Amino acid sequence: MNHALVEALDGVETFDPQCITDDVIVDTMIGYLSESIFLQMIMDSGKAWNKADTPGQAMRAETELRELVKVVVDKFMAPKLSGNVRAVNRQQMAQIERQSIIDAWKEWEAYQ
Repeated sequence: MNHALVEALDGVETFDPQCITDDVIVDTMIGYLSESIFLQMIMDSGKAWNKADTPGQAMRAETELRELVKVVVDKFMAPKLSGNVRAVNRQQMAQIERQSIIDAWKEWEAYQ
């Protein structure tokens, strides 16, 4: 969560709680969920990462997966959270998260 908040507040030199806008909240949520999904996919993939021919190839695949997840989560979540993000309840957020995970897996499985 700290990493996601740092990214969302990029360029802010002095923290001011008043600078927490809806856009910052959405960016933080997207960053946090992207990293969470990425880490879960890495764990779920298990020993598949050991099939890379070289360590460099494995690192490139990881980097590509991280970027893919971020794009998919942003693509799915951003429209769902536009408007008044503070009005999204827990149930709605859980559904958005679940759909983001499903979409990320589908995209990765189709990725060439």
